[in-house]
Amino acid sequence: MIEKTIRNYLKDELKVPVYLETPKDIPDKYIVIEKTGSSTPNHITTSTFAINSYDTTLLKTVQLSESVKAVMRDLADGKEVTKVELSEHNHTDYKEKQYCYQVVADVTHYEY
Repeated sequence: MIEKTIRNYLKDELKVPVYLETPKDIPDKYIVIEKTGSSTPNHITTSTFAINSYDTTLLKTVQLSESVKAVMRDLADGKEVTKVELSEHNHTDYKEKQYCYQVVADVTHYEY
């Protein structure tokens, strides 16, 4: 399951809590990943993920998001994941003052 692969990879590489849904007890610094869609032509799947980084200040949030992008570029190992394309945008809820940056990752991978 590619969701678990990405979750475990980010958790191991960044040493930050990574969730597949927003936790009840929210830590100051964490990441939530959500698979938003996929397609599978010719037995090779491309899945799209929203990877949301949260921290206590906008600067810390941007830095965490930059770290996410840096390690996601190395996810393509040629075994399970063959390609990763990334984009990023500010996803902050200014009304609630919850800082968030979102990396959108298109991950091409094999289905087993």
